[in-house]
Amino acid sequence: HSSETFGRELNSLLHSIFDYADISGCSGSENRKPNNVTVILIGLIDFSYLPFLPWPLSSVLGWRSRSLQAEMKRVVEEWRKIFSYNTSRFDQQQNKAGPKIVIANMPRVEDILKSHGGGSAEKQHPLLQGIAISDSENDLDINDFFADDGFHPAKNGTIMVGNMLAQTYHKLLIEP
Repeated sequence: HSSETFGRELNSLLHSIFDYADISGCSGSENRKPNNVTVILIGLIDFSYLPFLPWPLSSVLGWRSRSLQAEMKRVVEEWRKIFSYNTSRFDQQQNKAGPKIVIANMPRVEDILKSHGGGSAEKQHPLLQGIAISDSENDLDINDFFADDGFHPAKNGTIMVGNMLAQTYHKLLIEP
């Protein structure tokens, strides 16, 4: 995919979601009001940090994933402008939030492991909730987060992705 093709496909997907959710401005009807649909997109990880990719392949694929992530951000910003216009136009007097779209970005696993501070639950990185960690600093390893292919999340990786999505959703619920 080129970044532009990725952007068009993401835009088409979002159009389908928001048209189905009956949000004004997406399918051309000016009389429908936006609802409070929330879409959380999982950001693309930087492939240069995946453990199975050797250098220089990791560097090239890292550049590529960052390019696609930038396109995702651009598309999301376009949608936010649409939502801002339609929400203020229809619901300003009723103080409704309107639809939201956010990108949940996963930090590097290495950074999370470095910051977990041993086994103490109080010092644990928030994305490690639900993952048993002993008092030994070296109890968790990057390989505990990926499947045998070194790419897909597995074991603790799926718990971290779930925690990331739950925390993103929780943040959206408490924001005004």
